[in-house]
Amino acid sequence: MLDRLELPAGVAITLQGGEPFLHPGIWNLLNLTRQKIDILTALPGNVTRADFGRLKSLEWNRRDAPYPTIRVSYHKWQQNYLSLVRRVAELKDILSIGLFVLGEPIHWRAELDQIWRVADEWHVECRVKEFLGDWQGVKYGDYQYPEAVSGEVAREKVWCRNTVAVIGPDAAVYRCHSDLYHGRQPLGNLRDDGFRFPAGHEGCNAFGLCNPCDVKNKTNSRQEYPYTSVEILFESPDNKNGV
Repeated sequence: MLDRLELPAGVAITLQGGEPFLHPGIWNLLNLTRQKIDILTALPGNVTRADFGRLKSLEWNRRDAPYPTIRVSYHKWQQNYLSLVRRVAELKDILSIGLFVLGEPIHWRAELDQIWRVADEWHVECRVKEFLGDWQGVKYGDYQYPEAVSGEVAREKVWCRNTVAVIGPDAAVYRCHSDLYHGRQPLGNLRDDGFRFPAGHEGCNAFGLCNPCDVKNKTNSRQEYPYTSVEILFESPDNKNGV
């Protein structure tokens, strides 16, 4: 089903979760697909260099990108960053892989400096990800649409167009991460012969319950800032009076 997709030049499929390497079919997928694949992972302990060595090819990981295409997240209280850096270092000569760490307030500056120092010693690329959400009464994140993450429906209707195709584990395609995580009706399924991704804006009645990843300002695939995955209109694109 993934191989049916005709992607723009330089665009990859991103496997995320949850944890992609806990899915029993991931090694088969990497062996068989013709697509370029990015992976967001915590790099579970059972994933080894030998696993990648058994694959027929690593072409899925070979693309010209200004960032590591396997992005290993360090989760405080769940992992040891010293051992995680060493494991990433064991893979970096065969894979495009790097370490990504949540910034403040989860990791304060002194701790980030320690992680950077260890990563530098092992020649592992290390980047800091912006913390999104509420922490001790403070909302963190730079949002294009701040109202979108209020936690409650903030507008009766908006019109939204997503530049990212969000695909669930059953190949259902959703307008956004919020629709996927809240179990709302999908747009269709990759298995449907007649399915086409919508080109325009789709009406939405859940503005305010948006996923932070969709509405935050971030860098695009060329590392240009600012970029936001979705474009939200507050009046109908077909009627400028908003009817």
